[in-house]
This record gives sequence, C-alpha cells and structure tokens, in this order.
Amino acid sequence: PSPLPSSSSPALPEVPPIPCHVHCGEVVNGRCGCGQGKTEAYFFPPLDVPPYNLQLGPVKTRLGLQSHITREEVLKALEQFGHYDDLYSLLSVYEIHPWETWHIEEKVIHAPGPWVTFEIQLPQDDYNMLAWQLGQPLNEPELRNIKDVHQLKGLSHEEALLQGAINWEMNLAGDFKERWWHLCEVLCEGPWGRQVRLFYHSFYGEGFVVKALQSFTRPVDSRPYAGIAWSGVGTVNGQDLDCTAELMKEFLVTPNHSLEICNTAKSGDLIILTVFPLVAKGSV
Repeated sequence: PSPLPSSSSPALPEVPPIPCHVHCGEVVNGRCGCGQGKTEAYFFPPLDVPPYNLQLGPVKTRLGLQSHITREEVLKALEQFGHYDDLYSLLSVYEIHPWETWHIEEKVIHAPGPWVTFEIQLPQDDYNMLAWQLGQPLNEPELRNIKDVHQLKGLSHEEALLQGAINWEMNLAGDFKERWWHLCEVLCEGPWGRQVRLFYHSFYGEGFVVKALQSFTRPVDSRPYAGIAWSGVGTVNGQDLDCTAELMKEFLVTPNHSLEICNTAKSGDLIILTVFPLVAKGSV
C-alpha cells in the first residue's frame, strides 16, 4: 500500500477532509459502543452569496463504505492508521452541492468534505478516529500515542474497533444515498421568496430565503427554535438582524410565537437557517 497524495499534489487537487471517524458511544472497560453514539446531520448552505462570495470547484465528501468493500480491507486499513490513507479510498465519495442535506447515524464512517456546514447533532462528543489526516503520515513515537488516544481509546486491538464501532450493514447499504441524502424540499414559496426543509429523520430545521424589501410570517408553533442569519440584513419580529454583526445574527423564537421576517435591503436575499428540537427517532 502507499499513502494517497497530499492536498498539494496535482493527482488529488482537494483540500483534505475531516479525518475518517465514527461515533459509536464511549469505550468503557475495553468495550466499544457503550451507550448511544452521536447522530448528526449536515446542511450545505450556498457560498456564492454575501459576505462569503465564494465560487468553489468540486468538493468531495466521503460517507459510508463502497458496497463491495470487505471486512478484511477495513481491518487492514485500521491497522495502517497513521502510516497509509487506504481507508479514504474505501469510502463512498459524493460531490457537495448547496441546498442539500445528509443525515449520519451512529456507527457510520464519515470524512466530511471542506464545505462550510450548518450542522446539528446530539449533545455529546464521542468519537473514534479511524484514519489520520489525509496525506499527513505520522512517525513514531507520536503515532502510537495518537493511535491509542484517538483511535483505539482503550480497546486492545483493531478487531474490537471493527466489531463494536462500525454498523456494517448500514455502511454498505445499496440505498445509502437514497435513504440519508435529501435535496431540501420547498415547503412554501411565493413572490416573497421560499421556505425549505433543512433536516430529516431525528432532526428538523427550516431555511428561509426572503427577497429584497419582502416579508414572510411563519405561523405560531408550539416548539421553540433557534435561528441565524446566513446572508443579508433585515428584522425578525421587529429586531434587527445582520449576518455580519456578531451580536445581531442569532435569535430564539419561544413557544407559541410566530416569526415575522423582513428583508430591509434594496437588493439581495435575506437567508435564515433554523433548528428545532429533536423529533422521534426514525421519523421522516
């Protein structure tokens, strides 16, 4: 085996992703998967809007395993932690586009790509890093220490990690993308703009794109929810909102209140992203 080219190599012209890892719960007394692992979801917002104004080329994200991959291949890659980047080549590769969303269940291997991401997750931080940083091999003695602290985390060997940390069937499922990827559906639209759904399954959120000098009111909801201005300026329930002002870009809507969004700019959209409380696991 050989290391994959680094991000500076013309053979792999990409910014390295977050290293391959999995959330399987805590390792306790040498046993993996104690308690529920962290579930999370990603929404990819548009980056070609102010104040970012970015035009990115193709950006890859690696989620789940390719359907033909064997346990032996994954085990060998785990054993090569810090020496080689083989595990990255075993994962399924998808291109990131704005207004798309992914849901990642516990025990699913993932190496998220370098796109600014609006992420929601369970309030915990368990992880097992399965591969080191792409194109950055480690040397002894730091390799052994990093492997023990970030990959094995109390496990005696890689086989125990493979058995306890990875949901094999879910990672190799032929309908992986069909099940866990979503193009954000439009919930409501009109001359004012549009309202879209950001998250699915056990998470829920909505996005609002309000056109210049337009307004939209979301009806009363029994749930509280939080929001942030991603792009533009305006008001929410009469309070100033500005995506570039640290103290004026976030807000909270308390239960049993509506949300009135006004874009006060003469040009450009006001884009708002919101997150709601957890919903029942398994919901669509």
